[in-house]
Amino acid sequence: MIAIQLFGITESKNLVAWRKLVSEALEQLEIDFNIQVVSDLEQFIRYDLTGIPALVIGEEVLFQRELPDLEELVAVLREKIENTTPNQHVA
Repeated sequence: MIAIQLFGITESKNLVAWRKLVSEALEQLEIDFNIQVVSDLEQFIRYDLTGIPALVIGEEVLFQRELPDLEELVAVLREKIENTTPNQHVA
């Protein structure tokens, strides 16, 4: 399962829209995922965020303030996930 963190103000219009778009992108990639909404100021500081909403996978901040369109988001997520998930072959 891929852990996704969305940083922002809980239930704000922007965060709700981001969550929907990220969910749609991950569903297109057929990836099992869990989206965690983070509203804790200490966590914002930990990741040195300059704006919210922000999208973090693992320890990497992928987007802040503006999310790309669905097509670009799918491409970025695909690349990120392929580079962090080891390829496993079933015999």
